[in-house]
Order: sequence, then structure tokens, then C-alpha cells
Amino acid sequence: MGPVLPDRCQTCRAVVNPAWETCAACRRPLTSHEITIEQAALHARPVYWERGDTSIVGPGTPEFLARVGQGPKASYWVIALYQGGPVWINSMILRSQQAFETQILPTVCTPIHDANNTQYRWRRK
Repeated sequence: MGPVLPDRCQTCRAVVNPAWETCAACRRPLTSHEITIEQAALHARPVYWERGDTSIVGPGTPEFLARVGQGPKASYWVIALYQGGPVWINSMILRSQQAFETQILPTVCTPIHDANNTQYRWRRK
């Protein structure tokens, strides 16, 4: 059973709806997000994940596993070492090694135009 939400904000005492995440009056969070972190297995498999530009990167070495929140709104994270630094990877963007190896990387091209600037072609870098 999760935390019981108050009928009033603990900061400004405004009446709140239990479904709200923040108080409408003072914008303070109504619940605190509990973070649970535990060490990953010693011989955990490498992880791969998708970045915002849709490229898949890795391998990262899992160091810790984390859960933020409780119940159906909880999110799960892998804290991994990648290129010498820690990265927090949301479980929603984890990808397989096969997806990493078979991804089609974008090709960077530059425009070429003729002397009259009327026609464009593309040249691979």
C-alpha cells in the first residue's frame, strides 16, 4: 500500500485532490518520491540504450539498479559506467545487443550547388 495523500497541502494548507502530484496553490509536491538503490550483480551483462537522437549506444557496465517511486507510477533505472562516467538509464530505453549491432547509422551529407546556385546535390562526408 502506497503513501496516503493528505486532503490538504502540508505547506499552504490548501485543499487538494488526491490524484494531483503537486499543490495547485503553492506548486509543492504532495508526495515525496522514494528512491531505492541496490548494487547490480557482479557479473551483470552489458547494457545498451537508445539516445534522444535514436542512436543505440553501449556497452555500459551496470553498477546499480534503482527504483524511483512506488506502485504503478514507479520508474526503474540502471546506473551504469559508460566511457569512464556514470549514466542513469531509464528501463524504457534499454535495447538489445542485437539492435545495437544491426542499427543503421545516419550518414552525414553536405549540399553541393552549381555555379549558378540553382541545383543542389548531396555529397557524403
